[in-house]
Amino acid sequence: MKYLLSVAVLALSAIVGSLAAPPPPPLDCSVVTPVKNDVWVMGKPQTVTWSCKTAGPLENQSNQLLMHIELGTGTADTFVYTDTLDAAAKLREVKFTFILLTKYTPGDYILRLRSKKKGDVDPVTAEEANKFKWSYSPSFKIVSAGGAPNPGQVTTGGNNTTTNNTSSSTGGGSTGGSSTGGSSTGGGSSANNSTKGPTGSDKNTAGIVNVNFGVFFTTIMAAFVAAAFF
Repeated sequence: MKYLLSVAVLALSAIVGSLAAPPPPPLDCSVVTPVKNDVWVMGKPQTVTWSCKTAGPLENQSNQLLMHIELGTGTADTFVYTDTLDAAAKLREVKFTFILLTKYTPGDYILRLRSKKKGDVDPVTAEEANKFKWSYSPSFKIVSAGGAPNPGQVTTGGNNTTTNNTSSSTGGGSTGGSSTGGSSTGGGSSANNSTKGPTGSDKNTAGIVNVNFGVFFTTIMAAFVAAAFF
């Protein structure tokens, strides 16, 4: 009986230890797609992909690491926020696929992304957001569902990204109101940005610890049973 009690105590200690383990730090990541002169058609599936500096494959990274993706206009130095495409895409899945909603004004856009830890509090103002280290895509076009791109506009190769740690907003960078950038259809992200704020507040994951309560309950019961026989 002493043996069973010891096993129960060790199992309980392992669970408590896993809960106390801190999440890994965010990674230094870069935009891979979209590339320069890509054309995104509203109402159609679009995909954002990224790469990150890490010793092993991104697929092996912790699911505590997320990707925050924003759409805007201007350049890396004059980024003006338009929308949050997603604030909880799984970093290790290397991409985020979604349906681009038909609410944007056709024209030239860029996007920026950064990695973060699950539970991180997102900034409220544009000034706070710009203090983070973002990677910026080159300029690409968004067109209406009926808008035909000019020949040669759609490109699929190359990678021309800019990383900027101190970009400043020059106007229109309001961070109030709700965002409805696009709904996820793939890439493993369960987040839907239909109700996100400007910096995509991660309401579904902030401060929540995933615990296997079945295992926890079984361990406690085993400890009580063993103690009773002891």
